[in-house]
Amino acid sequence: MVSQEVILKTITAYFAANNALDVEGFVNAFAPDASLYNAGEVSPISGQEAVRQVAEQSLIPFQKMEVQIERTFIMGNGAAVYYTGFITAKNGRRAQAAGIDVFEINDDGKIQSLRFYFDPEPIVALFQG
Repeated sequence: MVSQEVILKTITAYFAANNALDVEGFVNAFAPDASLYNAGEVSPISGQEAVRQVAEQSLIPFQKMEVQIERTFIMGNGAAVYYTGFITAKNGRRAQAAGIDVFEINDDGKIQSLRFYFDPEPIVALFQG
């Protein structure tokens, strides 16, 4: 079983990569055969290249991301994380976001699977008319 310390370290690194808009840091948080669920219209998607595509789509359009972990619930090798944050697109528009990410962490301390639960409308609105 993965220790709570490793789970928290992995999750913290993932959110730090998001806040830094760091595509490589995002990708490196995942196992090579990781799966992401509810990431775009095709779910699940798996593998390093799929993770990279999600990272690029999730980070490149933004100039600033301030996501804060509000609560973390750990059980076994996984955790559910409730987060809130503010996102600024490169066009200068801002949105508030909140959601729950559910992680499974492998024995190497990498994200094996990630499920996203959030309302995409505030983020989509940043890029509309």
